[in-house]
Amino acid sequence: MGNADTKLNFRKAVVQLTSKTQPVEANDDDFWDQFWSETVTNVQDVFALVPGAEIRALREESPNNLATLVYKAVEKLVKIVDSSCRTQREQQTALNCARLLTRIIPYMLEDPEWHGFFWSSLPAAAENESIPLAQSLVNAVCDLLFCPDFTVTSTKRSGPERAEELSSLDSCEYIWAGGVGFARSPPRVATHDAARTDLLRLLLAAASETIYVPPQQAHSHHNKWIAYLTSPENRHALPLFTSLLNTVCSYDPVGLGLPYNHLLFSDTLEPLVEVALQILIVTLDHDTSNSANQDSDEQSLPDNLFINYLSRIHRDEDFYFILRGVTRLLNNPLAQTYLPNSAKKVMLHQELLVLFWKMCDYNKKFMYYVLKSSDVLEVLVPILYHLNDSRADQCFSSDSRSTSAESVAETPMEGSHPAQPAEPGTLNATLPETPGYKSMHLLREPQCAIAAMTERESAHPPTQPTITSSDQLLPQRDGGDGADRAEDSADDKQDTRAVVRRDSMRLTSSGNERRPSEGSGGREGGTAPGGWKASAEWVSSWRAKLPLQTIMRLLQVLVPQVEKICIDKGLTDESEILRFLQHGTLVGLLPVPHPILIRKYQANAGTAAWFRTYMWGVIYIRNVDPPIWYDTNVKLFEIQRV
Repeated sequence: MGNADTKLNFRKAVVQLTSKTQPVEANDDDFWDQFWSETVTNVQDVFALVPGAEIRALREESPNNLATLVYKAVEKLVKIVDSSCRTQREQQTALNCARLLTRIIPYMLEDPEWHGFFWSSLPAAAENESIPLAQSLVNAVCDLLFCPDFTVTSTKRSGPERAEELSSLDSCEYIWAGGVGFARSPPRVATHDAARTDLLRLLLAAASETIYVPPQQAHSHHNKWIAYLTSPENRHALPLFTSLLNTVCSYDPVGLGLPYNHLLFSDTLEPLVEVALQILIVTLDHDTSNSANQDSDEQSLPDNLFINYLSRIHRDEDFYFILRGVTRLLNNPLAQTYLPNSAKKVMLHQELLVLFWKMCDYNKKFMYYVLKSSDVLEVLVPILYHLNDSRADQCFSSDSRSTSAESVAETPMEGSHPAQPAEPGTLNATLPETPGYKSMHLLREPQCAIAAMTERESAHPPTQPTITSSDQLLPQRDGGDGADRAEDSADDKQDTRAVVRRDSMRLTSSGNERRPSEGSGGREGGTAPGGWKASAEWVSSWRAKLPLQTIMRLLQVLVPQVEKICIDKGLTDESEILRFLQHGTLVGLLPVPHPILIRKYQANAGTAAWFRTYMWGVIYIRNVDPPIWYDTNVKLFEIQRV
């Protein structure tokens, strides 16, 4: 009954704030203290008692009250840090402030006009101590993440009167778990794990400014929250990074292996590992070394110390610790037991693979260590398992490589935005695989390439890799290897020849402009947006650069044969022509297959934007308890609600 009364009092305070039409004075501490009183003791209550619709209404109708609420919550956290968070009441108040801010901040970030609010100075700060609100919040949260007897175990005598001053505390002595750069393994305390989780959720919510940026701007967006968290200005950057990495890599969900132990005891470490892993991949995705801040007047960005520290790990024992930790969690869903569901399963493979990718990307020594290690199969097997599992879930076609190439071929002409330099890098990534395609259906690939080439004046470069892939595919499937190869690829030839004959002739005819039906989306006269129209001179300017020799030889052989059979037999049915092509052969006619051209992956703005979108999509889906971003206006990707 008492618990219901405290929730009712908290709810009354929320209603009172949202119903006020006049600004509430910032010095009315009795009113504001209702929101972080120690009576509300879990994050689920905060999310339930503060509806999203009321936060939006407060933002639109009483923006001063919303600003004051956030300012007072941050101010309360700063004051608790200044007093070193010595009492249990202060600790509970700090957690309630963090939970309330976690609930409110996403609704503020969805409105671009509020982004600058967090980087304005505190009203009460002196001119010589002017600190943006966001920096004050990050500083306070990082201090609390290494607060003895609150989030870490004290190494000195306990008691409020003997508490260490947080402002002068050396957080490197309080790293959360043993591993990289820290040999000692501190004792685990469930309440410390829960407090760290709530505080890290707040940092993750603040860093989610990225998901409220349109995808066209995602690759150039500078996230100031992440930049400051990982900058030299944050004195806890090194111990925080080490704590996050060691917490993830030392986590063993099975433990001693007692059957059904996960049903008997609650695991307070799993939520902490999940949010720590998400913070890691989000911060490691913010690489400022080769980019300039396009959102501000600054010419350079501060170094990302998380990336710097990761790249400098070099000891074999550290590599072993990281690799064993990652593979342990990757292989966890694959583990088989005699008793059904007797072992705990964690599904963190998507975030783990992102982390593994980042580690190999930023630390080449680690990548070479993995490749030389006997445990490399411990990485490969779960990757193949999850690829196959995802393939079944998403109803992929029988050949995933064919599907990927066809979908990539369509990329340049999908959407309303001009093709960016992402397409060549993305398409090049599929080219090394093309000689190995077994059943690729090219009905759509040439169509997509040709339509995209004539879509805009600058659209033809991204489609050249598609033509190159066809140039590589045809000799490999039909050239110089005997009748077996030709027979195996009959289905491929029937699709390829019919489509190439129909569509590639548009490229070889130098005089005609596009008709409205030829990939122009019905625009009159084949005119693209802006008034540009494809012409013979424009086609001639780039046609000679395309590798069309194999395709042209294919047409020179097949077109006369198809025309002759149509005239002799009076064929009007396309199925008869396809049957003729299916049983034909081109052995000896096409060039001898040339050596496979290997192209390595090249990072570019387009793939980086896709990577970031995928990563935040995973994080969005994972955070359902509490639902941090549910019902907010996400712009980075589309939310489909059933």
